[in-house]
Amino acid sequence: MVGVVSLVPNKASSWLDVATVVQHASDEFECVVVDHARAMRYLADQIVSVTPNIDQQTADGYLQPLVDSVEMICTDDRSSEDQFLRCILMPERPIEVVYHFEGHRESAADLLERFAHVLGYSLVG
Repeated sequence: MVGVVSLVPNKASSWLDVATVVQHASDEFECVVVDHARAMRYLADQIVSVTPNIDQQTADGYLQPLVDSVEMICTDDRSSEDQFLRCILMPERPIEVVYHFEGHRESAADLLERFAHVLGYSLVG
């Protein structure tokens, strides 16, 4: 992972639930893959990186409100290695778009713009 940007609702919009975000993405992109387990691993890794000595019970307490979170990959080209968005969707939280290598953000910029537009969200970071 080399970077993360976030999408948040525009001032005139409100938070969309995870299922609605997935539906909008499915309507916009040729291929959308959703994975709940990968989202939970990503979030657990984030918790551990912020609090390295955290015990399992405390970590579970942080993750419990996020059980409806999913990882979503969006693309128009299944074979592309750089034209995709990897998004972490959490209830009533900014959508995290994760970039994996130098140049990924630039190569996926059009996809991100389309995604933000269809949701009525704005880019932060």
